[in-house]
Formats: sequence, C-alpha cells, structure tokens
Amino acid sequence: MCAIVTAALSLDTTVLLLTPVILHMTNRARADFRPYVYAACHLANTASLLLPVSNLTNLLAMNSSGLDFLAFARTMFLPWCAAIAVEYIVMRIAFRFSFQMRSCSKAGPNAMRTVPVKIRRKMSRSLPCVW
Repeated sequence: MCAIVTAALSLDTTVLLLTPVILHMTNRARADFRPYVYAACHLANTASLLLPVSNLTNLLAMNSSGLDFLAFARTMFLPWCAAIAVEYIVMRIAFRFSFQMRSCSKAGPNAMRTVPVKIRRKMSRSLPCVW
C-alpha cells in the first residue's frame, strides 16, 4: 500500500497520510507500532523512485537526463520493483521478532495470531477500500 500511495502522490504525502493510520491500527491491535512506522517511512522513500513527481530529486534527474515523464517511469520501473523487493526482505529480517506468533492473553492459549494478520483484519474493517 505504501509503495502505491508514494508512487501516485509523493514521499511526504505518504508519510503524513499513512503514519497516523498505522499508529491507530497498531494501537487498536495492541501491537508494537515501531516496525510498521519504520517500514512505512523507509518504504515511502524507496517507492518514490518510480515517478518524477514522487520525489524532488527525481524531477532534477528527469530534467538533466532529457527524458520525458513516461520514459523516466519506464526506465525506473525495474529498479523500483527491485528496490521494493529488497526493502521488503530487509524489513522482514530486521523485524522478524516483532512479527513472530504471539498469543492473546484474554482469548486463551488457542488464540495464536500473527500481528500483521490482526492489523490487516482491523484495517479491513476500518478501511475496506484498501484491502
């Protein structure tokens, strides 16, 4: 979601829009907010690679390279995909302990759920158009 919002809007807009949503959802799910906020902010920077309007540096690069909007996007598409894939892998490894299975103390021992699934369920109820 972060990559799509950043590519369509901009780096700053993504961070300003998604950070409060992530904080709210992790609070509702009683999950640690740090891996999600860190990943969203870091991924917003990485995902701004695709379009020239996503990042000020891209506008300067497009201007100096002589490429038009679509040529720039075509040129950056494969590096954008690779950067997002690497970013995903790095975040999963860096925060692997935050994403491990944990039990809900109120629901009993059979209520094993992963934190991302809990957050996804909460977000699907709150923001059905996102999922």
